[in-house]
Amino acid sequence: MHIAYCVYDKIQPNPTKDSIMKAAEMTKLESFNFVIGFGRGSPMEVSKAIALMATNLGNLWV
Repeated sequence: MHIAYCVYDKIQPNPTKDSIMKAAEMTKLESFNFVIGFGRGSPMEVSKAIALMATNLGNLWV
């Protein structure tokens, strides 16, 4: 069994809206089935925001 994956390692401490929205857009375009966050703090929180924005319309900050 082969599972395709992509590593997104562009998240920085205190991530910006643009970095999160860019990752969410990539997630939408590639039709990923899930998002896994590794680490603690920013990576975990950002992975939740990416998954939320990848599956919903609009902008998280509006």
